[in-house]
Amino acid sequence: MEFLIEPLQLEFYEQIIALWRQTSGLCVSASDSREGLQSYLERNANCSFMALSPDRRTLWGTLQAGHDRRSVS
Repeated sequence: MEFLIEPLQLEFYEQIIALWRQTSGLCVSASDSREGLQSYLERNANCSFMALSPDRRTLWGTLQAGHDRRSVS
């Protein structure tokens, strides 16, 4: 099976939320608004990805990663 891996993009927001809502055990909250997700992606640049069908029409999965910006001294 072929698929594309790309950075998570807000142009797919509706598909992202639909996928998350149908995923058992995953809770979609107010922080998952379009603005909330945009802020998260800006704070955690180059950390979140999505898997797409080869024609880029179907979102198959997402991966989010980030950090809390804490430092160790």
